[in-house]
Amino acid sequence: MKKMILSTLVLAVIAAAPVHAINAKYREQLERSGCTQMNAGSICDINKTPAQNAAAEKKSKDFTKFKGTYSVFAANGQRLGSRVIVVKPREVRYRGQLVELPRVINGVLLFSVDLTQYSITGTRGSELGTWLDDHTNTGGTIGH
Repeated sequence: MKKMILSTLVLAVIAAAPVHAINAKYREQLERSGCTQMNAGSICDINKTPAQNAAAEKKSKDFTKFKGTYSVFAANGQRLGSRVIVVKPREVRYRGQLVELPRVINGVLLFSVDLTQYSITGTRGSELGTWLDDHTNTGGTIGH
């Protein structure tokens, strides 16, 4: 009986002890940069200061270069009428709905809706971007 109580007590102490999944150096970098584990590496750089990260975040949300209305086309060139993208200086809408987390990375506007990933380059010509649906592995182009 004593062994069972002692074993239960030891397991309870181990289970209640805090778990440190990150090392001290990484934790320090997160604190210094203002990043969290969730956004580090994707939208926040742990090697920059909070001010530098804020400036990069603001720049990544300026969509002026891509301003306009875009149509989405299937791989065979057929216009997908219900899929319309409207880009304004500070927002992106898809089918009239506000897109969450659009970003400009390396001069390309990137965003996802459901399982579909969109990229708009904004360069002039008939093809202004592409899209790829991870679910059915189909894609096409984006244009006016």
